[in-house]
Amino acid sequence: MQVKFYNTIDDELLKFAVIISRSKGKWVFCKHKERDTYEVPGGHREPGESIEETARRELYEETGATAFSLKPICAYSVIREDEGTLKESFGMLFYAEIAAFEEELHSEIEKIIITNELPDKWTYPLIQPKLMEEAARRGYEGCAEKKAIMCIERCTLNDIEQLAILNKQLIDDEKSNNPMDVKELKERMRGFLTSDYDAYFFKVDNTVVGYALIKNSCTPLYLRQFLVDRKFRCQHLGTEAFRELLKYLKVEKIDIEVLPWNEAGMRFWESLGFKEMSRYMRYEA
Repeated sequence: MQVKFYNTIDDELLKFAVIISRSKGKWVFCKHKERDTYEVPGGHREPGESIEETARRELYEETGATAFSLKPICAYSVIREDEGTLKESFGMLFYAEIAAFEEELHSEIEKIIITNELPDKWTYPLIQPKLMEEAARRGYEGCAEKKAIMCIERCTLNDIEQLAILNKQLIDDEKSNNPMDVKELKERMRGFLTSDYDAYFFKVDNTVVGYALIKNSCTPLYLRQFLVDRKFRCQHLGTEAFRELLKYLKVEKIDIEVLPWNEAGMRFWESLGFKEMSRYMRYEA
């Protein structure tokens, strides 16, 4: 048996949802009525459900969670041998922070435990510990104690000075040949926001941690600028901001351009599932 992980996968392939869950800084695990082992909440996708709807339903049915936040972590697959043939089944791994539970469970689950420790006896010992390890690798272990919910806020002309400062940081990070200073970038940003562009702040605890600039007259939309402030990096906020931005914009497709020497940027966008579509070139005599 082999467990693999993917940043993106075709939605139609996703048949399961597994939800790594915490409540008030502790893990939440389930015990089935017919087993003496423990497991992460999760289950099969039903016809007509989105995979997020599956996760929400299973989390409620198996833990009684009535108030919670839910975030996707990544897709995963389990490869098994069946009659000499390798078969790969796919699911989506989620993270939930549970704030409230019902008093009684209404499923095959006998009870839940809320604990600081991982189970000694797993129901699926070859699968679920690996899901936990992958979540930890991606920064989700214990994140309820150090991460707050990110929100997207549309900018106005009153925000152009802060946007220009962040834009200057982006230019420096990309090693762009753009010579503009903050004052010039401020006027350029004013021009963007009074034409066919919209800017958005990424906020955590009402603190701006980054921004995006979107050209909204294109199909697909064009993501011209995207930055997480240096002060807030190495917390997986870039991935979270991008996912939340797509949800806010209600789109599943978006275009970007990456400077060819910006290798870190290229790795980041490829990790999110972007694929190269063309190469923009320039000739100067």
